[in-house]
This record gives sequence, C-alpha cells and structure tokens, in this order.
Amino acid sequence: NGYQNQFDFLPSFANCELTETSSGGATEIEITNPVFQLGEGNSVHELDLENTFELAELTLTKQVVGTAAGDNAAKVFTVELACVLDVDGVKTDIEIPGDAERTIRAGEEVVYEDLPANAECTLTETDNGGANGLTMVYNGLPVFGSVITLTPGESTLALSNVFMLALTGFDALSLILY
Repeated sequence: NGYQNQFDFLPSFANCELTETSSGGATEIEITNPVFQLGEGNSVHELDLENTFELAELTLTKQVVGTAAGDNAAKVFTVELACVLDVDGVKTDIEIPGDAERTIRAGEEVVYEDLPANAECTLTETDNGGANGLTMVYNGLPVFGSVITLTPGESTLALSNVFMLALTGFDALSLILY
C-alpha cells in the first residue's frame, strides 16, 4: 500500500538480509532482492515486499438421510460458523461477513464469502431438527469433529442429517440376536 521505510547508519559493505517477522496473517510473502551487500558511503538498496491475503468461500449443502428422512425433509436447520486465524502467533477471532448464523433446508445451499484462507473454522448446527446424527464432508473428505481449515478459493461443506426410525417389537429383537 505504498508504505516505505529507510534504515540509516548501516556500516559500509555490510551484508544484509530483510525478513518480515510479522505478516498480519498473510497467506504469502514475497520479498524481491532480500539479500544484498551495501556499497561504500551512502549506498542505497531498494527492495519490494508484497503480502498476499487470499480469501476463501465456503458453500454449505444440506441433505437429510436415513429411514425417517422423508418425514424430516422440509425441516429448517440452523448452523453457525466460527473462525479463527493465526495472526503472528495469536489465534484471532474472525468476524463472519453476512452473519455467522444461517438457516438451511435439505437441497439448499448457503454461502459464506470473503473468509480468510487458512482460517480454522467450526461449524455448529445449533438446531438439528431432532436428527439422530450429523455427518460433514469437506471438499470430498469426511470431517472428524467439527473443525475445518479453509482452503483458498471455493470449497464445499456437505452436511447430512441422519434421521432413523426407532426399532420396535420383534424386528428390534431379531436384529439384536443376529
């Protein structure tokens, strides 16, 4: 953003290297000509430093599965996304653009945009509609627990609520015995 800095009173012919010790959570840091040797007297060495902050977009999809899926297909489910980003060694809470809490129905999509790439996010279903269980698949891979790390660009988190009919009578007994 046009920030400039100058280092004065360095010794002539000094071997120098510029490193960035705090990047503010940048996903990429590029320094052109970071290693150099000063000349005699008031020599000048210019270099450029560029920090890149990549964004992520998370699309949630929802389905209802199980033996009692049909009875629960029209339910509205409430989810909440919470994210933290490591900013120079400090886990920093991220404000979720467009509100962290959203509602979703089976067959719908909900999109969270402008999230920082590499953020660790937890998706919580605050109203599961009485489901027996929830499975999550992030970019085609099963999620164990509820924490995902956002990849740069677009990604998908598929949520499946499992609704099962209760086993009763003779059918339940025969299932247990076999």
